[in-house]
Amino acid sequence: MPTVAHLTSVHPPRDPRIFHKECRTLAAAGYDVFLVAPGAGASVVDGVHFVEFPREASRVKRALGSSRKMADLALDLDADVYHFHDPELLPMGRFLAARGRTVIYDAHEHLAKNTAARPYLHPLVAKPIGAVAGGFEHWVARRLAAVVAATPTIAEEFAPGTVVVANYPDLTEWADHGSTTLDQYRRRPPRAVYVGAITVVRNGPEMIAAAAMLDTPDAEFHLAGRVSGMPEPSGQRVVYHGVLDRDGLTDLLETSRVGISVFKPAPNAVESLPTKTFEYMAAGLPVVVSRETTTQADLVADAGCGLLVPHDSPAELARAVDRLLADPEMAFEMGQRGRSAVESQYSWGPQAEKLLGLYSELAPLQRS
Repeated sequence: MPTVAHLTSVHPPRDPRIFHKECRTLAAAGYDVFLVAPGAGASVVDGVHFVEFPREASRVKRALGSSRKMADLALDLDADVYHFHDPELLPMGRFLAARGRTVIYDAHEHLAKNTAARPYLHPLVAKPIGAVAGGFEHWVARRLAAVVAATPTIAEEFAPGTVVVANYPDLTEWADHGSTTLDQYRRRPPRAVYVGAITVVRNGPEMIAAAAMLDTPDAEFHLAGRVSGMPEPSGQRVVYHGVLDRDGLTDLLETSRVGISVFKPAPNAVESLPTKTFEYMAAGLPVVVSRETTTQADLVADAGCGLLVPHDSPAELARAVDRLLADPEMAFEMGQRGRSAVESQYSWGPQAEKLLGLYSELAPLQRS
């Protein structure tokens, strides 16, 4: 069977897109799949072989040294297809392609825009550095076998033929979690939930402030995910769960009544389709999203599955959550519309078929 190596120097080994969707899909189809990631250890899960990648603590050392280290590991694996997920590995991708290897670049973000918005870059150099990063990304991408993009707007930055594989939820994972009744929903505690990276850009401080403004008796904000660039969440009506595995995440959503996805309108966030929003919808939760992150706001408005609030108003966020908690019938109906939208338009199944279609061209399976 063809051997596939997914490579990341940044993402965790159980990343929802890389492991739970792409790698498991390929393994189930019959590919021999390896996933190289920091903290991966050495084990086999759902047919995916984990390989440890030694990650540098320093951002500078990681950026300068990751490509070379990953190239050495990649060549040791001698895979038929290499599929990498981080812009800092672009030099490695070029190195492998120049040696005749089949390489796929998975573009998760708008690199030029995201680089220019880095808070540690001086405004005078941010845009030029972003332009250089984007130019190098496109130069490498043209020399690879294929590019996979997480959204249509990301795909537009690359050549025609770029394959969009969206971060839609796998309904097999959520089969038993979004099919509740109104009575069951009413009995849940008055809890709003946020899952994912907890940062300033993703409104961590604003969520903590909003929790203290809730009027609903016993209402709480429950946050789960890795914290970066801000103190660990705490405060009145705030519960922090740390980093949860997939079972913990689905259990948390199953015992909550509202999902939150309110981001600042950073360039990369405005056009993003956050995985968390789709997972809230798959779990049958009404969502509260930022009006300024227009792509997800339009999706929520079209589906009628939640409320829109300004990104910079904790008071408006608290009022939206209170409104949903005070009217469980309305909230439940919104959640059910979100679940229906996922089932009909935003599920992983068709995305898996596109991924497998690309792989069948690059490394076809031998069918007996």
